[in-house]
Amino acid sequence: TKALSRALVVPAAELETRLNGEAASPFVYPNGEHLYVQALAPPSLLRDVDLSFLGNFGERDACRVWACRGGVYSPLHYDAQDSHLLQATGSKRVVLWPSTTLEALRPYDAASPLARRLRVDIRMDGAAAAEAALRRGDERGLPAGETGPSGDGAYEQVARGAVEAILEPGDALFFPADWAHHIESRGDLSVALSLREVDGALVGT
Repeated sequence: TKALSRALVVPAAELETRLNGEAASPFVYPNGEHLYVQALAPPSLLRDVDLSFLGNFGERDACRVWACRGGVYSPLHYDAQDSHLLQATGSKRVVLWPSTTLEALRPYDAASPLARRLRVDIRMDGAAAAEAALRRGDERGLPAGETGPSGDGAYEQVARGAVEAILEPGDALFFPADWAHHIESRGDLSVALSLREVDGALVGT
């Protein structure tokens, strides 16, 4: 089975071309390939960024930068640490679910290459399969994995438990560990910074 995503090392000039929206041949997937860039944030980028509101930012060695064209999304997943997401340019739509909904969202096994991703697809083209699994326990439309709770209660927990945030330049969002989240980038170019936190200390991501 072809992987849902691939990590590649790409020259900076090539990234600039693609992030500017210039036509280029696909790296891996010929139909509908999307590029999402992540890297440790260079000091030159952070020089004029005021992160004093975080209080304990320290040496700034834990900050990552994420950049992509509008329309790119991250699959529904959860992180093992508390997270800070800071929008620099463009915008993002973030949909979150509290940790109490994780089992209903069908996480992949911890030993899976897709660990911390969730099998329920909350996008419109996955809505029918998601409702079938949650309401009736019919998981034929989902990727293979462990079954989760089903019934009207499970469906309502997911349908009504979502929290939506629209991030514009200068906005910051904090969400705890084990909160499921789906992120869609908007605008021509979306750039954000992220930091993770464990026991009140910022750590590398």
